[in-house]
Amino acid sequence: MDSLTSTATKATTGAKLLIATFAMFGTGAVALATVPLGQNFNFNRNQVGSSLIKQVSYLKEIGGDEINATNAIVLDFENPSLKTESAFWDKYGLKITSGAYYGSIKYSYHEVGSSEFTASGRYSVFNETGTQDSINQPMILVFKDGVNKVGFYLGNGYPKLTASVTAYGYNNVKLGTITRTGVNDSVNSFMALSSSELIYKLEIDYGPTATTEEIDNLMFIKNGVKQLQLNEINIDNPIVLDFEDTTKNLSTDYWDEFDVRIDSGLPTGKVSYAGATQMGGEKTWSGKYSIFNHTSPKSSIDIPLVITFKEGVRKVGFAAGSGSPGLYVTVSAYGLNENFLGFIKVPLTTKPVTNYIGLTANEKIYKVVLDYGPTAATESIDSLMYTKK
Repeated sequence: MDSLTSTATKATTGAKLLIATFAMFGTGAVALATVPLGQNFNFNRNQVGSSLIKQVSYLKEIGGDEINATNAIVLDFENPSLKTESAFWDKYGLKITSGAYYGSIKYSYHEVGSSEFTASGRYSVFNETGTQDSINQPMILVFKDGVNKVGFYLGNGYPKLTASVTAYGYNNVKLGTITRTGVNDSVNSFMALSSSELIYKLEIDYGPTATTEEIDNLMFIKNGVKQLQLNEINIDNPIVLDFEDTTKNLSTDYWDEFDVRIDSGLPTGKVSYAGATQMGGEKTWSGKYSIFNHTSPKSSIDIPLVITFKEGVRKVGFAAGSGSPGLYVTVSAYGLNENFLGFIKVPLTTKPVTNYIGLTANEKIYKVVLDYGPTAATESIDSLMYTKK
C-alpha cells in the first residue's frame, strides 16, 4: 500500500491551476473508437500454453521494470497546448476522455515548491466532469490499435480511496478490473497492467466519491505484431516446410529436425496431413499435401492450431485455407515465457490452401496461434516459412 497524504478534490485555486482543456468527446465517440476496424471480433477465451489449452487471467498488475524495459511510449503531459483529438490520436493512437457527458480532460499545473507534485515536470491531467461531480464518472483512455501493456501514475487521492482500473479488448469485451487502495494526493502512485489480449480501452474510476481521477506519465506498448507481405519474408531466404513428407511426425520429428512443433489447441486433437481427398480436391500452395487441425469428434470452433518455435523466429509466413465468405482469421504471436506480443486479423474467404499470411513482431516469436474463431471450418496451412535471424 502506498504512503498517503491529505484528502483533496480538484480545485481551481491554490497551487493547482487549470491551463488548458482537451477537446471534449461524448461517450458515444468513445464507444465507436473501441471498434477500430468495425469487424466482429471473437477471441478464443482459452489461451494456449505449451501445446495444450489452459485458462489464464487476461489482466494482471506488473512492475515498472516490466514496462520500462520494453521501450514504452511515454507521455509526460508537459505540453498543455496538445489536444487529444489531434495530437494524441494522430501521433500516438490515443484519446483521453471523460466518462461524464459534459466532461473533458484538463491539464493541472503544480507550482514549484508545492506540497503536491507530479511524476515528472509540472503538469498532469485530470477528469473534469463539468456540471456533474466525479462519482462513478471515470477517466477513459482509448487506444486505436490496442496495447499490450500500459502504466501511469495516479494522484489526487487519500488513504481510503479505492481506484478501479477496468480494461476492455476488441469490440468492448471486458478483460478484467484491478483495484488499488491507497492513492497519494501527489501524482506519484504508480500502476501498470498487462493483458493476454490487446487492451483497446481503460476506465480509471475513483468510484462513489467526488474526488476526480488524475494521472501523469502515461506509458504504453503498442501491438507488437505487424503483417508481412510475401516478398518481405522471401528476401531473407526463409526455411520452408512444404509438408510433402507425410512420414514425419509434425510434433516430435519436426521439433528434432527443424526446431518447430505443430499441435492442435485441443488436448485430445492432433495436426494431420491432408491430401486432395481430405481437402475436397482444393489446391495447396505447393505439392500435394497440406496440414490441418484435426479435432474430431469435436468441431474446430474456437480451437486453434499452434506452432511453437524452439529458439524463436523473426518472421513467420504460411498459406492458409478452408476459408469461406465473411471469415476472419486471428493470428496471435507470443514471445519468450508466453509473453503476448499482439495479433493480426485477416480475411480468409476461399477454400484452397493458397492464401498467404505473414507476420513479424518487435521481439522474437516463440509461438504462433492460428484461430478461425466461432466456425466449424478447420485451420489448414501449407508451406510454413520462417527466419531465425
